[in-house]
Amino acid sequence: CPIREMAQLLKKVVRMGNPNLRLQSLPFTKEEITKPETKELVKDMFALMRDLGGVGLAAPQIGVQKQVIVVEVDSENPDILTPIPPKALFNPSIEFVLKHERVWTWESCLSVPGLAGKVPRYSNVLVHYLDEDGKKKRLAATGYLAAMFQHEIDHLNGVLYVDVMESVKDLCFEEEYLKYRSTDPEDCYEGTVRFFNK
Repeated sequence: CPIREMAQLLKKVVRMGNPNLRLQSLPFTKEEITKPETKELVKDMFALMRDLGGVGLAAPQIGVQKQVIVVEVDSENPDILTPIPPKALFNPSIEFVLKHERVWTWESCLSVPGLAGKVPRYSNVLVHYLDEDGKKKRLAATGYLAAMFQHEIDHLNGVLYVDVMESVKDLCFEEEYLKYRSTDPEDCYEGTVRFFNK
């Protein structure tokens, strides 16, 4: 039964209310990044994220207090939303560019199941991280993709999107979001990303 399978998958995700979701995650050493158990962790994170239909997942969401996120974004229209191939980012840190420019995104989260909230985010970010070989990399993201990276990196600092919302009036069940709020003209679903080697 697909519903039963989904319920079993969701049990693997740490949910809001669990104090572990509020902890500061620990960074990886370069030696840890290349260990087989870390490769297995990343593989499991990608599998769970895909099975649950997510675009990102942070290690604390599965009870691992380490600084790694995985992301993967498909796009039907690359001119509007840049697709992102599977990427694991270790020890990511975020730098906000043009702080006066914001976007609003309706966000959901595997750790806050069944709900969606309207969240203000910075529209331009630089992310510095280590790749799966422990090499320094960086990326620049805008719009929806900038918001996505902020959402996932927040998890590493014990922050959920509900903490960033300006008003609980903009928190609703996902079904009600689809019925009443999905055409919100402020909702940003455009974004670009560029990857750099250093």
